[in-house]
Amino acid sequence: MAATNWITEDYIKKNSVVTEATDVKILISSIDWCQDYYIKKILGSNLWNEINDEIEAESVSTANRTLLDEWILKALLKYVLYESTTDFFIKYMNKGLLTPTADGYTTPSQDSIDKAKLEIKNKAEWYSQQATNFLMANNSTYPKYTIQTENNAVLPESNAFKSPLYLEDDNEFRIGDSPFRK
Repeated sequence: MAATNWITEDYIKKNSVVTEATDVKILISSIDWCQDYYIKKILGSNLWNEINDEIEAESVSTANRTLLDEWILKALLKYVLYESTTDFFIKYMNKGLLTPTADGYTTPSQDSIDKAKLEIKNKAEWYSQQATNFLMANNSTYPKYTIQTENNAVLPESNAFKSPLYLEDDNEFRIGDSPFRK
């Protein structure tokens, strides 16, 4: 099923650090992927299809509008930023992969790219988990969330957090950048 973009250039600029001068086509190219890959995992195929059909028809139900506005569009925006971060840092040029600067181009450290992406991804996963919690708490309002009728349906995931767990020593471990003691 072809998808309509659930967020617009205007939404991206109003709800993120993306400036007016930003080439938004870099972000737009990530929207379809993020809707298919991340958002479908949150909603499952049946609810995703219902919402996509409503957006295409420009007639979104009150329940789905609440879900979209409170959690899904915020998660989608963060996933789009996460997926497009590398595209903003790196440009494909005849000279190779380069990063634009005021004086030309330089190569960013992989560490700076990884840190920026991890921070964005953590926020996307938080919104995703809130959406999942909301859907589970309101499953009677969203019956298509729990009932999958297609053979090749994507089933909703119950845990949105995918960030790695780092074991530092015998007494401390980390989830993302947060340390915990045993």
